[in-house]
Amino acid sequence: MKLLALAAMLLSLTVPIAPANEPALDSFRYSREAVYPAASPQTPSPNACVPLDAHVFAHTETGLPDLRVFDSAGRSELPYAVTLSSTPAASDSARIVQITPTGARQLTVELEMPHRPYSQIDLSLNARDYVASAHIDGLASLTDPHPVFLGDLSLYDLSSRHLGSSTALPIAESSFAYLRLRLHFEPAPSSFGPAIAPSVLTSALIPPARQAQTLYTVIAQTSTIAQRGQRSVAAFSVPAHVPIERVTFDLDPAERSNFSRTVTVSASAGQSAPVETLTGQISRVNLGVGDVRIQEQSLAIPAILGSNAKFSADVRVAIENGQQPPLKIRGVRLEMRQRQLCFPAAGTSATLAYGSPPGSSPSQPPAYGFARTFNAAIAARRATLLDERVNPLFTGSAPAKSRLKQAPALVFLCILSVLSLLAVIAYRALHRGHHNSLRR
Repeated sequence: MKLLALAAMLLSLTVPIAPANEPALDSFRYSREAVYPAASPQTPSPNACVPLDAHVFAHTETGLPDLRVFDSAGRSELPYAVTLSSTPAASDSARIVQITPTGARQLTVELEMPHRPYSQIDLSLNARDYVASAHIDGLASLTDPHPVFLGDLSLYDLSSRHLGSSTALPIAESSFAYLRLRLHFEPAPSSFGPAIAPSVLTSALIPPARQAQTLYTVIAQTSTIAQRGQRSVAAFSVPAHVPIERVTFDLDPAERSNFSRTVTVSASAGQSAPVETLTGQISRVNLGVGDVRIQEQSLAIPAILGSNAKFSADVRVAIENGQQPPLKIRGVRLEMRQRQLCFPAAGTSATLAYGSPPGSSPSQPPAYGFARTFNAAIAARRATLLDERVNPLFTGSAPAKSRLKQAPALVFLCILSVLSLLAVIAYRALHRGHHNSLRR
């Protein structure tokens, strides 16, 4: 009996105190309330989704392993899924059916479009120093007697004036089988312009529809722009774990110039860490040539940085002005692709909890069956995150773990000891039985 009692005691060391992946609300440093409308005929979805902001990423480990969702009472854990706003990377090609010269410097182009919605046509034009107008009609067939007008847009190449080019034609989201483009070219100011022939158009690409475009969340912004030599510089300090994926600029309304400027974005996670650098272009053209009016601007650049993945980072955004006057910039924003946290909606609110004590958070995020069945294409109730606060229930203790996770080497020895004791017990029982049989 003593041996059995000792075996039971050792075996108890391997029994979990509480499930390791089910920590209570008081295990997390921070809490946020997410509020959303009650179910109604207008918002019938059983789920709610809320965009995550920089505070959540700054106060969690990489990959959000220490993020949980609880019901409004804070008692029951809710399953969740995290969605990432992204655009399909691939564009489709439109088939060029026919290109017909219709006058001096004019072409009519007929395109067979992909079998899906679209909202932009990107033309590849083998030409320089021009401005052009594009009259666009949608057709059900090439012989459609009732074309639908989709817009009068402009194209240009002003590279000789250091103002770049634009050959994208944004239109209302459409799904016509064919498009007809009437292109009229004019020479750029102070140039002779290109020779216009059917060979000037080499291809037409159709990017994903506007409804599938990437959404972004602002993670940091500043209106302080310092002039350092020929550079305009904005500085940021970004906490660890917060992703940076785009830089966007706001122009002051007083800025009226046409420009094309190189932007350098650099990030460093400390004096001994290497500096990560990337470049992009921002531009604006507001120009009239003959009957063509160009109004184009591009004030955002992709900026996927990895320096701040594990450590806080100093980020510098510099506009290279060269010999030109500095641009009047009203603000600069760092952005990340929108991440939404989606969960079953009960009532009108839920509680987000995150930020476990150091060394206590799991290395992997929790896995829920909800994440495998959640359909992001079905509109959910849109929730709003209230201000972050220090969790008033936080105890400072780590989420409950099993003794198996706390001391695996000790438990291995305990299991080995238990097995040895059980072997001794079995041996003695067999020996005693054999001895008794001999006595009989």
